[in-house]
Amino acid sequence: MLRHGQSFDPELDDQGCVLYPGGQEPMELGLLFRPYAFMEAGDEVADADGATWRFAHPWSWRSPQGQSGVPVWPLALRTRGGRRVEGEPVVSATVGGSHEGEEDTWRGLTGAEPVAP
Repeated sequence: MLRHGQSFDPELDDQGCVLYPGGQEPMELGLLFRPYAFMEAGDEVADADGATWRFAHPWSWRSPQGQSGVPVWPLALRTRGGRRVEGEPVVSATVGGSHEGEEDTWRGLTGAEPVAP
């Protein structure tokens, strides 16, 4: 876990602190925001420009050709768990907004920059 305002640094081996849920210190945890809550790792989408992208985690998108970048919203889910998807569970979540909007919400809540490991 990182402190508020601290961005992840993929170059550091030891960063942040560890929570011990079974420890003596009282703690309360609550989810404030989950970027791309409508996506699952490994989902494949088509973006508004017709490009195909694979979702690894919120700040890591890859094209099948290995290119990095970000998809243009809205997104249409093609596969989930390696299977074709019926319906459009992702389109309705991405009609409004953008990848940049997800990043901005993250920045506002964490005081940190979103960094892909």
